[in-house]
Amino acid sequence: MLDVGRGASSAARLVDAAERAVTAHEEAVARTLRAVEQQRTAIAALRDGVVEASASADAVAAFAAELARIADSLPGDAAASRATLDDLARSLETVSVSLENGRVATDRLDTGWRGVDEAVDGVGRAARRARVLAVNAAIEAAYVSSSEGGFAIVAERMRALSTSTIDATRDVHGIVAATRGSAEGVFAAIAGARKACGAVGAALAAAVRDFEAARGRGDAFADDVARIAAIAAEQQAVAAQIAGSVGRLAQLADQAADQARASAHGIGDGVAAARSAVALGGAREVADAARGLTATAIAAARGAAAWNAADATLDSLRAELTQIAVALEESTRAAHALDASADGIVATLDQIDAVFGAAFDAFDRAAGDVRAAHAHGEAVRSGIVAMHEATGRAGAIVDAVGEISAESGLLAINAAIEAARAGERGLGFTVIADEIGRLANETRDATDGIAETIEALRGRSNELEATSARGADDMDAVVVDAQSGREAIDALRATIGASADRTRSVATTARALAARSTAILAELATARDALADLGREEREAARFALSDLLGDAHRLAENAGVQLTVGRLHQLLTSAAVEIEGVFARALAEGRTTFAALGDTDYVELRGAEVDHLARFVDVRTAPRDGFTPKKWRTSYDAAVDTEAMAVLDRTMASEPLIGSMGLFDPNGFAIAMPSFVSTTTEWSRNRAKWIFADPIMQRMVKVGIGKPVLPRPWSAFAYLQADTGAVFINIATAIFVNGERVAACSLIVEASRASD
Repeated sequence: MLDVGRGASSAARLVDAAERAVTAHEEAVARTLRAVEQQRTAIAALRDGVVEASASADAVAAFAAELARIADSLPGDAAASRATLDDLARSLETVSVSLENGRVATDRLDTGWRGVDEAVDGVGRAARRARVLAVNAAIEAAYVSSSEGGFAIVAERMRALSTSTIDATRDVHGIVAATRGSAEGVFAAIAGARKACGAVGAALAAAVRDFEAARGRGDAFADDVARIAAIAAEQQAVAAQIAGSVGRLAQLADQAADQARASAHGIGDGVAAARSAVALGGAREVADAARGLTATAIAAARGAAAWNAADATLDSLRAELTQIAVALEESTRAAHALDASADGIVATLDQIDAVFGAAFDAFDRAAGDVRAAHAHGEAVRSGIVAMHEATGRAGAIVDAVGEISAESGLLAINAAIEAARAGERGLGFTVIADEIGRLANETRDATDGIAETIEALRGRSNELEATSARGADDMDAVVVDAQSGREAIDALRATIGASADRTRSVATTARALAARSTAILAELATARDALADLGREEREAARFALSDLLGDAHRLAENAGVQLTVGRLHQLLTSAAVEIEGVFARALAEGRTTFAALGDTDYVELRGAEVDHLARFVDVRTAPRDGFTPKKWRTSYDAAVDTEAMAVLDRTMASEPLIGSMGLFDPNGFAIAMPSFVSTTTEWSRNRAKWIFADPIMQRMVKVGIGKPVLPRPWSAFAYLQADTGAVFINIATAIFVNGERVAACSLIVEASRASD
């Protein structure tokens, strides 16, 4: 028995170790809480970011829909503009044909007027000859006696008629010259109009080529718009996913903080009680210190439930953050893709605008040429009207010449009559009268021909004037088409320009969103790194240290001569260990196993025919032949000792109601033997016989006594949490020795609340 002074000193050292472990545990809690606070900061940034991202994604989606409508309407709008150009081209063709017809008709008119001019020259020559005859008639009249005054009258009248005819031919010449001058103006105007129409045609051809090029770019624009719509939909989905996760993240962070705080509940109370007891220094106080340290170990074990929950929560938080980081990275990539696509659309729209701009400029030139052609057309029409009016005036003059020629014919008859009456003296006048008659006939024939020609020219002039009127209407239509085409292209360019400006805004938004997402990703990475550095190893070490103190405290109490529940159960376990050592010794002595086999770790899984290894404990007809979950095993020696060992465990448990369960384990945690109530259960998922126990506390327990001397027999006591039930137990274990060699560990468990005296 240890003296009280030494017991108090040892108890003080245990309390010091316990306080250090409690401090380490509290630091682990504080570190976890700091990490959780970092999560809250990251979550707040994420919440703000997802609001921005969601709004941006919605705006981009709406804009994508708007662009899609533009992309859908662009081919139709371009086609309509192209149709306007085609209409203009057809109108120009009609005008060109009309101008050509006018040129041909004008040429025919000019040819006709040239014939009229030549015919009028003949009439003039006849008139001049008539005037010469009038002079001769006057001479003859002077020769004849004055009583023959008729000769003088004829001569005078003949002179007057010839003069009138000469004047009339001069007027007709003037009209013909003016009319042919109008024809020259018409020819020039037609040439100008045709040249302008040709320029319009060339400009329209260039515009049409540009529209065809724009159509190809329009297809690329539609592809880019579809890509933006897909990116926007992806961003909306990611934003919705992140938004749905933000609330869960906040709940997980709060939950982890609560669980971390709960894990420390009551741990310091037992240590404080132990410190107070140690300060008094008596045997009873040593026992009180043991009780305080037991309470601390139990609180630490109970806190393991909270820690396990906190670990699971923090793992979930970390996993959630990882998923969100992945989603946010996708969103960031989408933002960069959106930026790139927006730049692509801007480039495409700029190209389309440049193409349409070229078409627009060509169309402007065409419109100017149309106006020039229209002005020339007006000049053509004015010239044709002037020619038509001149035809009327010339016709009237020719009619007058015809009347003069008729009167000259009558004068010739009168001259002949006068010459006949004069007899011998009138012979010269007879010659003059004949010549006058012949000239009158020639003039009449000429004027009749000229009149017919002018009448024909009048008909052609009427037709040409009507044609020119229709051409003017066609030209007016061309002007209207040109204006419509310009307005259509202008509206199309305005739409394209507005779309390009809006897309540049989207690209700016995408870049800002990508930058924001990158910053949030950095915060998330920091938060996740904090979760990776929670000091779990230090915390587990502190928890194990507190658990170890339970055994040390009760060994101290035993040495101080104080009998506590744990110490009493230790004595029962020691008795069972001695019996089980006898079981091993008999098996070795009888050759049912060997020392070499006792160290065998070549485990065989129980499946198929191997399941029958359990037949000595339980009805295996219901056992799964394809393997157990968790797996069950056997060794080459367990059958040699497990039945007798089970009997020892059953008797020990029957002697003490506090014992919850017992077991015999090899150094790897393999359950060599379990009590009957465990081994015979047919709830195979809960049947723990022949398992390998991997719990850290159990692994510490099964290694008790390794490398230690046989006497005093090594033993340990731990407080631990049974994860599947959430109950806290005290596990007491001791070593099994055979011929001085440690071969196994025997343990029992008792509910912590029933062994905390």
